[in-house]
Amino acid sequence: MLLLMALIALGAAWLIVSAASNATSRTAAEREHNAAVLNQAKQALIAWIATKTLEAGENNPGRLPCPEPAAYVGNASCEGIAAPGVCEAISAPNCSMVGRLPWRTLGLDKLTDAAGEPLWYVISPGWSLSSSSSLLTINSNSPGQLDVDGQSNAAVALIIAPGQVMSVQSAAGCTARNQLRNALAAPDLRDYLECDNATSPADASFATTGAAASFNDQVLRVTVADVLPALEAAIAKRIERDIAPALSKAYAATESGPGSWYGWSSNYPTYSFAAPFTDPSTSDYRGSSSPATYQGLLPMATTAANPGYVAWNPTTSSAWYSWSYSGVVNWYDCLTWFSATELWCEVNYSGRPVFGFWAQAYNVGNTLRAFNPSAALAAGAASLNWYEGYLDYDGSAWIYAEVVLPDEAVDVTRWFNLPISFLADHSLLDPNNAATGWFVRNQWHRLAFYAVSEGFAPGWNSQCNTVGNPACLTVNTPSTPAGGRRAVVALAGRSLSGQARPSANLADYLDTAANRDGNTTFEQKPVNATFNDRIITIDANLCPPMPAANCAP
Repeated sequence: MLLLMALIALGAAWLIVSAASNATSRTAAEREHNAAVLNQAKQALIAWIATKTLEAGENNPGRLPCPEPAAYVGNASCEGIAAPGVCEAISAPNCSMVGRLPWRTLGLDKLTDAAGEPLWYVISPGWSLSSSSSLLTINSNSPGQLDVDGQSNAAVALIIAPGQVMSVQSAAGCTARNQLRNALAAPDLRDYLECDNATSPADASFATTGAAASFNDQVLRVTVADVLPALEAAIAKRIERDIAPALSKAYAATESGPGSWYGWSSNYPTYSFAAPFTDPSTSDYRGSSSPATYQGLLPMATTAANPGYVAWNPTTSSAWYSWSYSGVVNWYDCLTWFSATELWCEVNYSGRPVFGFWAQAYNVGNTLRAFNPSAALAAGAASLNWYEGYLDYDGSAWIYAEVVLPDEAVDVTRWFNLPISFLADHSLLDPNNAATGWFVRNQWHRLAFYAVSEGFAPGWNSQCNTVGNPACLTVNTPSTPAGGRRAVVALAGRSLSGQARPSANLADYLDTAANRDGNTTFEQKPVNATFNDRIITIDANLCPPMPAANCAP
């Protein structure tokens, strides 16, 4: 009898141990399944961000998709689509912080956890659009704003496997709730998520663990370290596509009609001087011609932030009279009423003469400016025939213009003017520009270290007979094509270990001495945990510069 009782006790113990072991194995298998689908969703999310960033016209590169709206659940055509989307006839929702994963938007099948439940998704403030017209500011310095397990700014997104329905017990940070679920009804997050994850309305604080009787969410973080390598690679490509061509053409020569030039005149493109490197968050972005600065921040000084910076030199204007049309100029005066903001000319003439003049404008080569013909001749007493300009070594620009005066049978005196707004902010400085506004509005220019070969800085073409043949820029990488560079941008990635921003120390932005030592050689290495600079070529053609015999006069 004692032996029989011992055998029964041993069997019962085995059953208990076996059941516990099976439960442990089952839990481990479930967590392993969940980990796989959570990671699949995470990789799809990162890929979506990079793909959207590369799209032409994407004004908020780096943004996260919104969750699926609760109203879409149960609709075969709309389930899995992020808000706002193609299904707004059903509902016109704003972007919520917490909701189901928009699996269809991410190009996924409908992923479910080990309990057969669709995945849930949390997005950080500042990384998603509250509406289709919203504007964000996302760059390598942007933090994730989700707090996780008490850690501030711990994630830009969370992906959650909600697990089995449960009766949540009251505990610290947890509200008791008997969860009820209906696969065809709009879900209430409190019936799927628990404790800090179930706050309604949602706040920015979440958890990955909790009391066993109150919590069974399996949570995967998506951090800035996860997202930014793909985002920065896409941004570098977009700078090559959108920004580099605009920079290379900013002061390039243009032509209109046979023998009639307008715009900037140079045998080769000219690039502005760099702004001295200082804290990018406080810099005025004014390039420096004295001393001549060839490496630093992009020279993006706007008129609004720097009023009067680009101005006419009142002492250097002059005029000439051309006989291109019939007419007689009796006298003219282009100096008496000349100021820093407006060039006025008074002309006494008869017939229909062509009248030309020139003037010097300060600091055009220390920032980015473009001709704005619509601002010229506000007095309406003449029509603009052609105009031309070139940058000088001191950062100024010499502007030549020619106007046709209205036909007059007898001697008359007319006035016309050329305001300084004729030299307007370049489109690269405009945060609302459809093609390039994303760059400055998202403050990527604060992470762009700019370098130009001395041979293509302002004034070199006019001095090249005496200064020799300045060195071109080079980029050391196995894939670098032969030849030097006229200009490059080194895009700083996210802060790595020991780098603090904002900062006036270039070492807090660029990772190797070769990229910040001020010489003409840069290096591109594989991006990893200690290096994430990306060297972008603005212009690789025809460098070194032309022989002295071909220099512009």
